[in-house]
Amino acid sequence: MSARTDRGDEAPADESGSRKDWLAPAGRVRLLKWASWFAVLNAAVMGIVALRYLLRFPFPDEPVAILYVFLAYTGQFTLLAYLPFLLLLLPLALLVPRPKLVVPVAIIVFSAILALLTVDSLLFERNHFHLSPLTIRILGAGTWGFAALYFAIFAAIEWFLARWTWRRFSPPGRRNRGILLGALLVLCLTGSQAIYIAADAHYYVPITKFDHYLPLYYRLTAKRFLDRHGLVSLNQNRERNLVAGLGQVRGKELNYPVKPMDCDADAPQYNILFIVVDAMRSDFATAEITPAIERFSHRALNFRNHYSGGNSSRMGMFSLFYGIPGTYWQAFQSLQQPPALMDVIQRRNYRIGVFGSDTLYGPSNLDRTVFARIPDLRMETNTRPDAPYARDIAITEEWLAWLDGVSPTERFFGFLYYAAPTHRYSYPPDYDQAFNSQAKSGGKPTLIDRYKSSLRFDDELIARVLDDLENRGLMEQTIVILTSDHGEEFNDNGLEFQGHGTAYSDYQMHTPMLVHWPGMDHREVTVRTSHLDVPPTLLARALGCKNPVEEYSTGQDLLTRPDWPWLIAGSYNGYAILEPEQTTVTYVGGYFEVRDRDYRIIEDPVINASVLTEAMNDMGRFFR
Repeated sequence: MSARTDRGDEAPADESGSRKDWLAPAGRVRLLKWASWFAVLNAAVMGIVALRYLLRFPFPDEPVAILYVFLAYTGQFTLLAYLPFLLLLLPLALLVPRPKLVVPVAIIVFSAILALLTVDSLLFERNHFHLSPLTIRILGAGTWGFAALYFAIFAAIEWFLARWTWRRFSPPGRRNRGILLGALLVLCLTGSQAIYIAADAHYYVPITKFDHYLPLYYRLTAKRFLDRHGLVSLNQNRERNLVAGLGQVRGKELNYPVKPMDCDADAPQYNILFIVVDAMRSDFATAEITPAIERFSHRALNFRNHYSGGNSSRMGMFSLFYGIPGTYWQAFQSLQQPPALMDVIQRRNYRIGVFGSDTLYGPSNLDRTVFARIPDLRMETNTRPDAPYARDIAITEEWLAWLDGVSPTERFFGFLYYAAPTHRYSYPPDYDQAFNSQAKSGGKPTLIDRYKSSLRFDDELIARVLDDLENRGLMEQTIVILTSDHGEEFNDNGLEFQGHGTAYSDYQMHTPMLVHWPGMDHREVTVRTSHLDVPPTLLARALGCKNPVEEYSTGQDLLTRPDWPWLIAGSYNGYAILEPEQTTVTYVGGYFEVRDRDYRIIEDPVINASVLTEAMNDMGRFFR
């Protein structure tokens, strides 16, 4: 019986399972069987090559964490090896079942993957970031010369591996072994995700710290679902983990701060209050929309050209308190390591009051980052109705009541996070200050009207907070920082970008920054500043820290810095490098684009390699 290439029949084989010409025509079943086993063996080769990633990983001692590392490592490289099989080799073998075509394609593809994996592991070992089309632009010719050499070496290895796999695994029979191995590999993939979901909900650092070490690794989380259905208690888990972590050294893979903070205990002891309005863009902080904030701006330092460190709450908040790019967020979140600013404030025994309209365990994960070591943290605000405007009222009332309990001899740190402008542009149904540009024609308020109304509503609540500080005689003892985590867009450029987290345009990045500093007169500051500049300013000027800024931040002093020449901004799905005349945007998966001042794509951009190199250095500076 002869082989048929248009059916799933098996090709004949001798006792060794080989043919004189091992690339002679074969049936689809045999070819698919070979391709599947070839992918499995390449997963093993990838795992060997990728051991370099583990050189920078402080291996855990806990058995469950060791199990997770093994499962995640095995599952990830199985997935990376099987994707070429599923996306390319499987359809190719079904459509054109010719070994002389399928086998060379497989060898070329896996050789290229292994060469890139080798380069990526070397890059990660040195700089702690992975390859992307943007980082590729700054790698020199020498790097690609070595990549070509790696490709040639792996191509030779892959040829022998392909031949051996054909003889050893592609003949008929032995199916049970393949099915069992496949089941075990799927178990590694799904088991690691299940363990991570549980670890994330239990704030278990030995597991959550691992995920950013693997290339293209994505993990699942479900803590909000588990908490809402009573399967876990996030508050209890967080407090238990906080107590268990006392005295432990965390963040061994981070070099942040580079040296312990050296702060003068005799520095002036100011209260510090952050008032953050979610999604308040700079050009809407006007006398018409936010009159109280406008009045406050005339007694504060008004930074007119200020930018957030991200177009989303997660990255905006991270940059505001850490003073480093949001590209570090994953590492700090997984390790639950707070910023130097909060560590110093806690060491100074500040009374700390945190009042967030949104849950602190939401997308920003402030419970695992900024306030990771604050005991008895107020995680969420519950109101009836369950509406952002109602929660904004609640945190205002709770803040005023909390301040009643602060002794005149105590110094306090306060955080008020208003959310009405970002969630459905919320305000009370009967709010008499609501905007409606369609009122004369009997129409309903537009989205921009609703946004303005929510800003006006929060402005009134903020007025109560500021007036209360004044009435208590605390204003001249308190540094008040009034800002936003990011802006908001309404298709302003006609490019269909809406809301936030969708673009790095000025509408989403340019935020108000008002700083009332006791003893400083009102001033209009027009140089380009950013959220990254806030922590170094507070640490040096308010808390007497003597460390060079480079040891804990990539920002500079708000009051003395020149215009920033470029700025790293983060989002949920990538990051961008903002320059005065262009913005280079990267996305998950490696795609990037360059846009001009009006956020339109530049077809033939000029990439400034020196800026990219400096930015990459900043994104790796605080890794060991």
